[in-house]
Amino acid sequence: MNTANSIRRAVVVSASIVGLAALPGYALAGPTIEVEGDPERVGPHAGAPEPVRVAGDVPAPVYFKDAGWRFDDMAIPTPLPVGYPAPTPPGAFEIKHYPSVRRAEVSGESSPRMASMQGFWPLFQHISRNDIAMTAPVEMDYAPVDENADNDARPAWTMSFLYYEQDLGPTGNDPADPNVTIRDTEPVTVLATGIKGQRSDRMGGDTQQKLVDWIEQSPEWRIAGEPRWFGYNGPDMPRNRQWSEVQVPVERVELESADVESDQPAS
Repeated sequence: MNTANSIRRAVVVSASIVGLAALPGYALAGPTIEVEGDPERVGPHAGAPEPVRVAGDVPAPVYFKDAGWRFDDMAIPTPLPVGYPAPTPPGAFEIKHYPSVRRAEVSGESSPRMASMQGFWPLFQHISRNDIAMTAPVEMDYAPVDENADNDARPAWTMSFLYYEQDLGPTGNDPADPNVTIRDTEPVTVLATGIKGQRSDRMGGDTQQKLVDWIEQSPEWRIAGEPRWFGYNGPDMPRNRQWSEVQVPVERVELESADVESDQPAS
């Protein structure tokens, strides 16, 4: 199945969870990160790759202050895993590289509105039993969608809580709950955009589609996986200030030898 078409279908089935904000027109922007206060507490981590802004007109940078990431009136007070790049602000498109991370996962098949409840509580109980500190973000991955399936088909998803460091605890199934699996992910490169505010089905679909459109128009990148959603805030954050991201995995386009030869000057 064509990956881009699969992601277009995922725009519809995942929008209830993602709930994105509309993105301004594309335009190159400046630096992403500024650091104030004590960066040793929760980030930015040494060696974490800085996001590369590729589109979006956002004059103010994401910055780190008072043990948390901030942008405008949004804040992420919870630590990100070691090696994770800074969050992406609303209105920006960024290429971001994520390292392998250890995470606890719960998978299921249900409507997007039910997925949050079905995944969250088993994961919260897992980290509570094992005295594992909460990190941000909560990650939601989506399985490939069958384009021929009924529109009412229940999408497959995986919700994950991330370990702060990769050597915390063993991998495998949680003995207390076999529905919770702990594993190490593969490194991944994504195109990401930030989201502010309460979730919206319509806006979610619009913004995720813009990610797909940008990738398809890029001569350098192509889609390499299914979309995923990052939620950086808990329910204690007012909905109109909640910060999240939608991401699409990407990989560099390999130039064909004929293309490379055509760029060479004639002898």
